[in-house]
Amino acid sequence: MFERYFTEMRKLSHEDELRYRYLIRGVKLLLEQRKSESSKGFHRWRRCRQSESIQPGTWD
Repeated sequence: MFERYFTEMRKLSHEDELRYRYLIRGVKLLLEQRKSESSKGFHRWRRCRQSESIQPGTWD
């Protein structure tokens, strides 16, 4: 999706103000997507970590 978004943005001229608005919007979307993906991994790791039960062991 983002590749197509940025290729369409590149078709606009450098003097066009919309080009920079599209660039900023695209970068924001990309960062939000990465943030949501990393937070999903963090929550999955945390949930897995909490489910482990700690058992007392013997001292050697």
